[in-house]
Amino acid sequence: MGMERNRRGILNMKTWKHNNVEVSGFGPDTSYEQGCRAMVLAGMQWWEDHPNADPKFKGMKDVFGLVLEENDDAKDLTETIMNAECVHPEINDGNVFKVRTEATGAMHHAAIGHVLAYKRLGEDEYWKQLLERDEREAKEDASK
Repeated sequence: MGMERNRRGILNMKTWKHNNVEVSGFGPDTSYEQGCRAMVLAGMQWWEDHPNADPKFKGMKDVFGLVLEENDDAKDLTETIMNAECVHPEINDGNVFKVRTEATGAMHHAAIGHVLAYKRLGEDEYWKQLLERDEREAKEDASK
């Protein structure tokens, strides 16, 4: 299977299944969230292309936004997600850019966490758990 451009001109073979499910929590129509999603989608595709890979990462307890690659698979996965393509929904000029030009350490960390969860859980369970998380958070917000 080759890579294809989606309707927004972004190279990927996967699409985000549930618009209300966020990686960042900054809103589905922000460039930050769109960048995170592009990174996660690229990572999902990477797993399909490298089913026997074993990326190893390390971080620091209580420090979000700093995750380091410990082997070549991890470096390759990071390179792939950082080269994901995205558009700015706020600008909406249709120009595509590589996420690496604007990605933060927190975006990288969040995307890696999602990609590893996707591999560990499988696609169906990954989406199921994200939807359950969002339902739980919505109930908590409503009770405040």
